[in-house]
Amino acid sequence: MRRRATMLLTSMMCSLASSVAMAQTILRVDASAPPGGDGLSWETAFQHPQEALDANPGGPVEIWVVQGVYLPVRRSDPTDPRSAGLAMQNGYALFGGFAGHEGNRSERNFLSNPTILSGDLGEPGDRSDNAYSVVRASRNDRTAVLDGFTVRDGYADVTPGRGGGLLAESTTLLVRNCIFEENASSQEGAAIYAAGGFAAPTFIDCTIRNNAGGAVMLSASGTFVVRCRFERNTGRIGGAVILSGGAHRLIDCVFEDNEAVGGAALLITRAQWVDLIGCRVQRNTSEGHGGAIVISEGREVVIDRCIVSENTSLQGDGGGLYVGDSMGPTWVLNSHFSANSAGGAGGAIAGRFEGGGIIGCVLADNVARQGGGASLNPFEPTPVIACTVTRNRASHEGGGLYLNTPASSPVYGSIIWGNEDAAGAGEASQVRAASDTPLIHWSCIQGWSGSWPGIGNIADDPAFVDPPGGNFRLSSASPCIDAGHNNIIPSDFLLDFDRAPRFVDDPLTPDTGFGQAPIVDMGAFEFQAAGRLLVLSITGRCPPGGPMLLTWAGAQPGAPVVVLYASQPGQVVIPGGYACEGTTLGLSGARLTLFANGVSDGSGGRTLSVIVSRRACGGVLQAVNLRTCATSNVERLD
Repeated sequence: MRRRATMLLTSMMCSLASSVAMAQTILRVDASAPPGGDGLSWETAFQHPQEALDANPGGPVEIWVVQGVYLPVRRSDPTDPRSAGLAMQNGYALFGGFAGHEGNRSERNFLSNPTILSGDLGEPGDRSDNAYSVVRASRNDRTAVLDGFTVRDGYADVTPGRGGGLLAESTTLLVRNCIFEENASSQEGAAIYAAGGFAAPTFIDCTIRNNAGGAVMLSASGTFVVRCRFERNTGRIGGAVILSGGAHRLIDCVFEDNEAVGGAALLITRAQWVDLIGCRVQRNTSEGHGGAIVISEGREVVIDRCIVSENTSLQGDGGGLYVGDSMGPTWVLNSHFSANSAGGAGGAIAGRFEGGGIIGCVLADNVARQGGGASLNPFEPTPVIACTVTRNRASHEGGGLYLNTPASSPVYGSIIWGNEDAAGAGEASQVRAASDTPLIHWSCIQGWSGSWPGIGNIADDPAFVDPPGGNFRLSSASPCIDAGHNNIIPSDFLLDFDRAPRFVDDPLTPDTGFGQAPIVDMGAFEFQAAGRLLVLSITGRCPPGGPMLLTWAGAQPGAPVVVLYASQPGQVVIPGGYACEGTTLGLSGARLTLFANGVSDGSGGRTLSVIVSRRACGGVLQAVNLRTCATSNVERLD
C-alpha cells in the first residue's frame, strides 16, 4: 500500500505539472477593472474569479487574480446568503498574487500581493453572518488548482459544521502556496475539511493559522501534505490536524503553538496508515493526553526523522506523543524528543502501543510525574532499540523509562544515562519496571549492577561530546563504540540519527560488542571513525619567510576544527564551559591558546595559510574536531 501511495503521489504531481504547462487560455481578474470585460487582458479583466470560472473558453484555463479582497457570490442555496462560496471546477487553475501587469506567471509575487478570498459577507467582525464555506470543491479531478490565495473568515456552523475555509468532498484538487486563517466551525475542520472515497487532495507550501474549531480534518481516502505550517490553531481535539480514515502522508511540515484538549498538533484516529516524515512539532499544549500528537485506533503509523520539542500535556500523559488503544503498530524512528512535559506519565512518549518500536531516537530533557523519558504499556511487543535516553526527570519514579509491562518493552543497544527521579539517579531511576524486572541487553545503563537479567550491558560513562550543549554523539573516548549487537538492528535500518552509516568500525577501539566487524555502536549515534583519524600537518619553516600552511584531514565535511597551541607537549583536559570539555589533549597547559580555526571542506580537510611569530617557534600544535571532539597528532613548529 505504501509503495502504491508513493507512486500515486508521483503520478499526481507529474500530471498536475503537465496540466498547468499545457494551459492554452489565460483569464485575468482585477476587482478594479471596469465591468463587462472578457478577461483576455489586464485592461479587459473580469472583476471577480467567479466570472472567470463561469466562462467556458474550452481546454485547460489559468485564472490570474490581482491582489485584493474577493467575497463569494455563487450561492448553493438561493435563499441563503451564507451559502455563497467559490466553487472549484475541473480544468481551471486559479493563481493569486498578481499586481496587474505581469506577462508570465513566474513574475507574480503572492507574498507581496495578497489575494484574499473572504467569507466576511455581512457585518465586519460578526462571524454569525459569514459564509459557511469560502471555497467548495466537489468531485474535482487533478486539473482543479488553487494557488497563491489567502482563504479566511469562513464559519461552518451548520451541517456538516466543517470546512469554513475549504470544503472538499471526493476531490483530488491541488492546493498550493495558500494561507488559511481566521476560519471557524462548530465541528472539527474549521479551515479545511477533505472527505470522501476515491480522493487524494494535495496541499503544498500552505500555512494554516489562527483557526478555531480544529483547523484541518482529513478523512479522504488519501491525502498528501508537504511543507505546510500549522500555527496557533485551537480545537477540542486535534487543534491543528485530525487524520481520520484513509491513508495520509505529511512531509517536512511544521506544527507550532497549537492548543487543544487533546492532541494539540495532530490527532490520528481510525486511519489506515500515516507517515509523518521530517516534521517539526513544538510548543503545542493540550489539557489532556498528547501535548503534541495523539494516536487512537490508527492501523499503522510511522513517525520518522521528526523533531518533537517543548510540547506540554498539562494534566495527561505523553507530552510529545500519546498512543491510546491503537489498532496497529506505531513506529517511532530516528526522531528527537526534547523538553516535553506531561502532568501524568511519559514526558516524551506514553501509551499502549499495539506493536511497532522506538528505534534510533533521542529522548532528552523531558519531564513527567512518571517516566520522564517514556512510559510504555504496550499490548504487543514494542522494543526500544538503539536509542539515547538522557537528562530526563520524573517527580515520582522512572526518570528515564517506566515500563508497565517489561516483557513487552525490551531495551536493546541503547544508552540510558543521566536521568533522575525522586530516588536519585541510580539504576532504578534510569529504568523502572512496574512488575517483574526489565529486559535490557547490550546497553549502557547508569548504575548498572547486574542484578537484572541481561547480557552485554555496561555501566561506564558514555562520554557524550557535549551533554550540556545537547550534543549526545559519542566522543572518541566512549565505551559505547563498537559495543552493540549487530543482530538487534533491523535489516533495513542502516542509517543512524544523523543519516550517517550505522555499521562503522573504529580501528582504535577494541570490539566489545557481538557480531562480525564492523560492530554497531550503542545509542542513537554511530561514531564515524573518519572523524577520529584527524591528521595535522605543517608545511614551511619557522620563522618563515612567508606564511606557513596548516593542513588537517580526516574530519567530516563541514565539521568545525580548531588548532590549539602550547609551548610544549604534555597532557591537559579541556575544562568545563568550553567546547569538548573533558577531552584530553597532548599539550601542556602552559600558554594554551587558539592558534587557528576553520570549517572542513567536502573531503573533511582544510588548508590554512598562517603567519607564525618568531616567539611561537618551538611550540606545538594539535587540532580538535569540534563535532566529535576527536584530536589529531601533535606537531611541532620547527
